[in-house]
Amino acid sequence: MMGTNIDLTQGYLGVDIFFVLSGFLITLLLIEEWESSGKISLKAFYMRRALRLLPALTVFLSVMIVYALIAFPYDRAFKTTVVSVASLGYSTNWLMAFHLYAEDQILSHTWSLAIEEQFYLVWPLLFIFLLRCGLRRRTILIIVAVAILSVLFYRVTAFHSGAPLVRIYNGTDMRGDSLLIGCLAAMLLAWNVLPRLFQRALGIAAFISTLVITMYLTGHNRGAVLSSGFTIYGLAVAIVLISLVREPPRLALRLLECRPLVWLGEISYAVYLWHFFAITLAMRWIDSPAMVSLMAMAFTLAFASLSYYLIEKPFLRLKKRFQKVGEQSSQLDQRLGHNLGDYAIPS
Repeated sequence: MMGTNIDLTQGYLGVDIFFVLSGFLITLLLIEEWESSGKISLKAFYMRRALRLLPALTVFLSVMIVYALIAFPYDRAFKTTVVSVASLGYSTNWLMAFHLYAEDQILSHTWSLAIEEQFYLVWPLLFIFLLRCGLRRRTILIIVAVAILSVLFYRVTAFHSGAPLVRIYNGTDMRGDSLLIGCLAAMLLAWNVLPRLFQRALGIAAFISTLVITMYLTGHNRGAVLSSGFTIYGLAVAIVLISLVREPPRLALRLLECRPLVWLGEISYAVYLWHFFAITLAMRWIDSPAMVSLMAMAFTLAFASLSYYLIEKPFLRLKKRFQKVGEQSSQLDQRLGHNLGDYAIPS
């Protein structure tokens, strides 16, 4: 997103899919830990997140600073360094929301990772609090649903009050509904709230609705997106997700178990980190749009592979030390055949 021009045709609406997926996966893992041991270790949770995200992010940001010092004028190189520090502290979204740095920087895509990690600082604490209060599951579901509606009302009010579009789009307080919808979906699935027949019929309807909503919301109707579109889209995605996990079609399983897709899932966090830089390099050296796309894809896969095998994989082995011995794989893992939980990073 550049300036106030939110171009939903270029993948920005897809970020909400990953927000929903992230909230879903994290909550599912929290529920499984609580039900298997009667407690949730925040220390282990945050250590797993740090070991999963920080090593690759630190190397990536270091490379971006060096590149900026070599390729950019002093002013822009200085801004890139400032944004790199903000990215390491997961606060890029707020810099963008309040116009605190030039939005043509090579790190602008880190706004979505910032929102996720800010959410992860709050949600486990809140979820543990709700569980320890001894509330009934139905009460917890209602509380989360009310929170989703509150975020929706807050964003709609801000939009119609004339709040800047970048503030609405990048503010964690404005985008929490998509993540909370994923959390709600995880609870509905783990606690077996939805009847199977109702769920199957709803899943088919939601899949069709998601396609229709995507076509409608990508028609440059920013008002619809920024007011209620994120919430509606998130709900449709969540229902499809529940259906896929509960009773995934054979075709979906075969696709997800296809080795190239499994490999792409493994390196997806690195793809997220490096893809914008790869596009920048390709556009700097090549004029042909078609060749830019091909070169950007090649650069992205090359950088992501190096990041995954040289940096991420050693820390993933260390990360396993913070998992309980004999820990059960998640319900999603059992359904889809490989661990997507570590790779629910927006792209």
